[in-house]
Amino acid sequence: MQLCQAVGRSSLYGLGIRLAFYLQWFGALAAEYIEIADMCDVRLLGLLLSAATLLGLVAQLAAARLAPIDVYIALLLVTGLYLPLAPLWLWKAATRCHARYDPLRWSRETPSPAYRGFDFALLLALASLGTWFWTSRVSGDDDECRGAHVGFFFAPVPLGNRLFVAFHALLYIATMLVCAGIMLVKAGWRIPVWEERRRRRKTRRLHIALVQDVKAFVKLAVLATLTAAVEMTIVWNRIPDVNDVADAAQMIPLVVVIGIMRPDGAMPRRAVL
Repeated sequence: MQLCQAVGRSSLYGLGIRLAFYLQWFGALAAEYIEIADMCDVRLLGLLLSAATLLGLVAQLAAARLAPIDVYIALLLVTGLYLPLAPLWLWKAATRCHARYDPLRWSRETPSPAYRGFDFALLLALASLGTWFWTSRVSGDDDECRGAHVGFFFAPVPLGNRLFVAFHALLYIATMLVCAGIMLVKAGWRIPVWEERRRRRKTRRLHIALVQDVKAFVKLAVLATLTAAVEMTIVWNRIPDVNDVADAAQMIPLVVVIGIMRPDGAMPRRAVL
């Protein structure tokens, strides 16, 4: 039973690390909405935070057996970079990739090929680790450990609950399938049903602004829910020693994020309609 108890892993999800993630999430959303010029720096910051946390999680899993709740919380933090995109891709699929209703179309940000490659590699690594965790680790734990912790689904849910496990496993497996689809498209494969229409119409600025506003609201709702999931999971499981900023491991990511996210006089490019 001692192995199943949450002892608190401040090196994975201490308060300083969590605040750094939250500031980056909501700062990136605000920068995207008002079209701040330094958007790429904010995006890269989130990518590095998520990559560092994922590498730390893998290292601790290799060195010692973490409690399932530790892995669960760390995965929640890392998925903050990608989870807000899930409803947008569902929206894109529901409209059959129609360019007029594509929520990802009118971004002025142009990531470099190196950034795109790093981003895709991180997503694939996250999906692989998440699939392993939910299909092998959680479902393979003994009954005592499975009932020791609770996760978040707008209410406390036992981490070993079959529906809870199945939902997360399917989410990560679907992510791996999306990654496979992206690789096929990059290799030259095309989806006939979703081919972009050749007939183009001029899109009004008011329509673009409406789509961008809805996209921002969807992302905000997902990020707020994800923040609540992390914090409520810590509260419900009474995890100790993760709610203070007492060492350099907590201060460094927080100070770096604050330094990069500080206002520097950059003018927004979003037009007022």
